[in-house]
Amino acid sequence: MSTPKEEINALFVKWDDLVKVAKKIYGKLEGDVSQANIDKIKDKMQDFETNEARCRTLLQGISNSGFLKEAPEVDTWPANRQDVHDKVQELSGLTGGMHSVLKECLEILGVTV
Repeated sequence: MSTPKEEINALFVKWDDLVKVAKKIYGKLEGDVSQANIDKIKDKMQDFETNEARCRTLLQGISNSGFLKEAPEVDTWPANRQDVHDKVQELSGLTGGMHSVLKECLEILGVTV
């Protein structure tokens, strides 16, 4: 089982990786892609962008909370930091949804995932 700090760091990395993939998908739209597929992808990416904006807010809140400096090596979530734990749980759900959207977009583009 990972520590809270490891869990947070993994979500920061996952979010960053998802944003990189999204940028590549947008780059592919300038290639040989049908208008119908472009429209499908743009529609799906609206959800991605909404979730990505919320993730940025959550990540900023986690960074600003001081939690990573206060309790860098604790094994469990401290009871007095439920606020950060709630943000991490929401972030985990959002990044999972973002991953699904990107996977669908890649499939529309004919990329096997």
